[in-house]
Amino acid sequence: MTQNGIETVLQWVPGHAGLDGNKTADRLAGEATAGDQDSAPIDLSSARAAVTRHVRELSRQRATAAHPHPDPTPGHDSLARWGSVTLSQLRTGTSPLTRDTLHKIGPAANDECPACVEPDSAAHLLTDCPAYEAARRRRWGVDPCLVDVLGGPATKVVTFIEDVGRAEPPLDPPPP
Repeated sequence: MTQNGIETVLQWVPGHAGLDGNKTADRLAGEATAGDQDSAPIDLSSARAAVTRHVRELSRQRATAAHPHPDPTPGHDSLARWGSVTLSQLRTGTSPLTRDTLHKIGPAANDECPACVEPDSAAHLLTDCPAYEAARRRRWGVDPCLVDVLGGPATKVVTFIEDVGRAEPPLDPPPP
């Protein structure tokens, strides 16, 4: 390959094979990569690959950590896209259907539940809100814990959200 009048030749050389200069090349390569590379340009394909590797590593770390509901919710894969996404968001505790998430990212002035004004969260919506107690009791009995709700049939969670009227984000009205 020739660029700007400089010819570059790339040649594969087996590593750790006892070849002359191999240790020197390895040391020089290590020194070259040890420098500050934050300002080095990166192509889109390499950036995507780096992000994919990073997300995969985060997922692996999360999967091995103590997670309250590590197994998939039964029936999750058979849900329509909205239900599948909503269930995944509720499992991670970061759902736009809860005011705590909306308050953290900005569109809500506070984290108060629209039904009872207590602090809203996935756990509050699914297991604690007194306004939804009857609907919750019909599906999961008295005082279900979050692990039981999110570990049970996925359709129960989705229909519960729809039945209590929380299928849309509880946004604040725009300021006058």
